[in-house]
Amino acid sequence: MRPTMTRHVSRLSKAVSTASICALLLLTGCSTPEERAQAHYESGKELLEKGEHIKAALEFRNAVRLNDKLVVAWAGLAAAEEKRVNWPAVSDSLNHVVELDAKNFDATFKLAKLQLAAIQLDNALRNANKANDLKPNDSDVAALRAAILMRLNDKEGAVKEAERSLSINPNNPDALAVLAAEAISRRSSASALTFIERGLQTDSKNIGLLLFKVKIYEDNGDRVKLEETLRTLIGYYPQQKEFRQSLMSFLLQIGRTEDVERELRAYVDAETADTPAALDLVRLVSRLRGQAAGRAELETLASKRTEKVEFQLALSKLNFNEKKFDDAYKILLALVERGEPQDDVNMAKLMMAEFDRQQNKLEDANKLITEVIEQDPKNADALALRATGKIEKNDLSGAVSDLREALDQKPDSVQIRVILARAYERQGAIELARDEFSQVLKESGYNPEIAMQYIDMLRRRGSYDAMELVLEEAINRNPSNIMLVTTLAELRLNKGDWNGAEAIANALLKIDANSEVGKRIKAGVQLGKKQFDESIDTLKQAIDPAKPVSGSAMAALVTTYLQAGKVKEAEDFVNATLAANPESVDALMLLGNIRYAQRRSSEAEAQYRKVIELRPKLASGYFSLARMFASEKRSDEAIEILKKGREAAPIDLGSSLLLASIYEIRGSVEEAIKIYEEQLAATPDVLVVVNNLASLLADFRSEPESQERAQALARRLESIDVPQFKDTVGWVAYLKGDLRTAQVNLQDAVKRLPEVAAVRYHLGMTLAGMKRNDEAKAELQKASELAGPDDPLNKKIDEALKTLQTAAVAP
Repeated sequence: MRPTMTRHVSRLSKAVSTASICALLLLTGCSTPEERAQAHYESGKELLEKGEHIKAALEFRNAVRLNDKLVVAWAGLAAAEEKRVNWPAVSDSLNHVVELDAKNFDATFKLAKLQLAAIQLDNALRNANKANDLKPNDSDVAALRAAILMRLNDKEGAVKEAERSLSINPNNPDALAVLAAEAISRRSSASALTFIERGLQTDSKNIGLLLFKVKIYEDNGDRVKLEETLRTLIGYYPQQKEFRQSLMSFLLQIGRTEDVERELRAYVDAETADTPAALDLVRLVSRLRGQAAGRAELETLASKRTEKVEFQLALSKLNFNEKKFDDAYKILLALVERGEPQDDVNMAKLMMAEFDRQQNKLEDANKLITEVIEQDPKNADALALRATGKIEKNDLSGAVSDLREALDQKPDSVQIRVILARAYERQGAIELARDEFSQVLKESGYNPEIAMQYIDMLRRRGSYDAMELVLEEAINRNPSNIMLVTTLAELRLNKGDWNGAEAIANALLKIDANSEVGKRIKAGVQLGKKQFDESIDTLKQAIDPAKPVSGSAMAALVTTYLQAGKVKEAEDFVNATLAANPESVDALMLLGNIRYAQRRSSEAEAQYRKVIELRPKLASGYFSLARMFASEKRSDEAIEILKKGREAAPIDLGSSLLLASIYEIRGSVEEAIKIYEEQLAATPDVLVVVNNLASLLADFRSEPESQERAQALARRLESIDVPQFKDTVGWVAYLKGDLRTAQVNLQDAVKRLPEVAAVRYHLGMTLAGMKRNDEAKAELQKASELAGPDDPLNKKIDEALKTLQTAAVAP
């Protein structure tokens, strides 16, 4: 039985504001929209003065709906939303003010500042220039123009504007910040500090200047002054949690873990309402003293702060993660049975739904989500969870509808907006996905987790330049985040930017001379430069002899040995590891790979089978053995071992791709489609699976449902600069009659895959459809030459050539 909450209204409150009475009289007595808009504006103005910002914003919105040219209402809405720290709404409102009143200096100046913060640099500069026209001798405007030009990398222009600002006001801190930034870019930290200290004499609490000090001391390795400056920031801005987090991160980096715990515990004791900080304390205790200590900390919080349901939910989640499922559900059921507050009941039900989803109990999960939505039709979290299920079922329009409704309730929800971006990407609406990710990333202050999700999307689409820009900005805001730093280093290594990767390695090693990550990046640079001996030495330095060698470190060293042609050294290293630990799966796998590369198949097979015996649920053992069988044309054995592997480790991407490709080669297309469908359900964002499935559906299934699905999948591949994807997009476009799109994509694919018969065939058929028969014939004949004697494509090519021949001789 679902618990309900009964609400009673005993009487009508007499505390009706004067503003409400006036608004009511005006609204009932006025006959024009303009007069009703003015009434809403007056009500909003009074509410804003009283500090009732949400109600004020509603009134101002009502005013501009009735009269969208009421400048004062747009200005009031901007002021109300600023109090709510809703910067996108502030920016939108100020845009309307500036459009309606081009001489409004305050709105123009503030809009330019917001656009600079949002990195909308062209718009920011345009509005800063307008503000400068309105007030040519304003020091703050000149400083703002200088900051924008600095972000646009016009250092000369930035310095000129900053100096103009200082000629008007010699102590303008924003102008001094620009000069400091320019000095930092020249690595002149002494000059930068001079400008910073000048600015701080005028504005001791200036965040920008203090953050510049943080960067300088961090770059210079001055730990004492870095800590001092971070503590100054925390003292001035105790509500800005990121400053406290930066201090904690710094203290952890230098090994002062006891200080970190002491700081955080003191803060949590003082700020009892800051539940996220208390949960941070739990995570820290778990990290420092183990899971049991973290659990004890959480249990204490849950028992002391019973009014905070978040601790009960966190304890339930901890139980679930530790596979104590009964304990996890028991906590949630108790919250549901308590019956109130209803919000707590709904949160408990939604967490149970998430647990059910993770255990594939989709019917139970959907029932709980439906119960919450029936009780609260606008529950944003329930709508978002339902949308996630719809995305998995490929009901993308339904998911987007739910997410938009959820955002109406929680417009600032990062989680919901990230899910919406994912839904847009699945729809193939890539620009919408990028815009959503870009905006939410900026508004989150470049949260590292969101940054990585955006980066993953850009990686899938091959947008490596955009990836680098996002990473650089995210690292600028989160300089100690190893995940971001490592990703940028890997990107630069992959593109051969040795200097850029080396700069990251040097920065990490400057902070910590023993940084394993820094040494691994440095070794990668040396390997890229073919400095094999130096790379090997660096990797050896990264291995701590007192600790077991990690699989990734072992693989990096063996790979470097092999690239240097030092096969014996690679074997000696692996054998030494096995002598110390005969059951090291990583070492056994590497030895198998060495033997496979040496074409010593029986020895490689023995190593792979030993891996399977020791770790029967490890997919890589089955995959490596099957790959060797497939390369030796032993496809029956490869299929057999892959099937066993998929039973032990279901939905492994490498195994699925290998098995499906073997089925394709054997002509077992339906088996391949089945594998791709299963893999797509498990890893829906892996675009090679999307591509291969779309291609098979387009080629081998003619019913409308399959063709529509192929088209939907192909939309996700549009604009990706991968020739195989362009072939699929082009061929699907041909099949639906869009010959122009087909031609553009297929000509690009042929240019880059000139020796692939199928791509030539696809272009030939497209040209034939466009009545360009001579060109079509040339492509089809080339496809025929490239296709092997047993290729089933030969029959289709012959039929197409005969059709062209018939057309040529027809009267």
